[in-house]
Amino acid sequence: MKLKEIKKIQTTCNFLVHTLQRSPTQKEVEIESGILLKNENLQAILDYKEKDDSEFEIGIRFGIYNNELRKLREEKKLHQKDLSLLLGFAESKIGLIENFRCFPSEKEQKKIADFFSIHMETLFPQWMKIITEDYKQKKKKIIIPVKNLRLQNEEVLQLEAESYSEDSIIRDVENSLVKKRLQEIMISQLTPREKQIIELRTGLNDDCNESMTFEQVGRELNITRERVRQIEAKAHEKMRQHPMMKNLSF
Repeated sequence: MKLKEIKKIQTTCNFLVHTLQRSPTQKEVEIESGILLKNENLQAILDYKEKDDSEFEIGIRFGIYNNELRKLREEKKLHQKDLSLLLGFAESKIGLIENFRCFPSEKEQKKIADFFSIHMETLFPQWMKIITEDYKQKKKKIIIPVKNLRLQNEEVLQLEAESYSEDSIIRDVENSLVKKRLQEIMISQLTPREKQIIELRTGLNDDCNESMTFEQVGRELNITRERVRQIEAKAHEKMRQHPMMKNLSF
């Protein structure tokens, strides 16, 4: 039944209730409205309420994916499900791998890499495992009631800044990689005291992500500000000698 007819029946019923001082019968409603109800439930029509726009909600999603794997798959004109079945995986496996929902085992990596005649590390560098684990914990969607949706809506601005911006996603990934590589370099090159000072000065330590001044580090470690500066300079010199530092700005 069309919305226009529903509204006419509701209006007719209200009129008859007022006129007859009782609830009208279905036949009376049909005669007065000129609409044949047939198998329609009169009470259901009377109870129908058009949903107000303010009651609707919209959802916004964001996501990252393995673009190298996607490009190779699309070049062969394969859907995710098709590739999964060709490789002997569960139907959803390639979709999960491609969209960072899971990281493939070494055996699965080899199967995929061999299928595309490409090296495993090209498709699945080990840093990707860290990103996958981190991404699985992140909020991937936000629901916003339409009545609250405004240009300056707080949730929209937060989403835009933290998760919906392509630049911010790339920045998060790059920061994670830089942090991981710097920690590897520090472990291999520095003494425990040097490592501690670099972590405090750069905000790389797990307890606090904010960098500290020479004076703050000195108070923390009970040494002078100048001594902190000397140790940091020596640590920087050691780290610059590591081959991986060529690819990092530090």
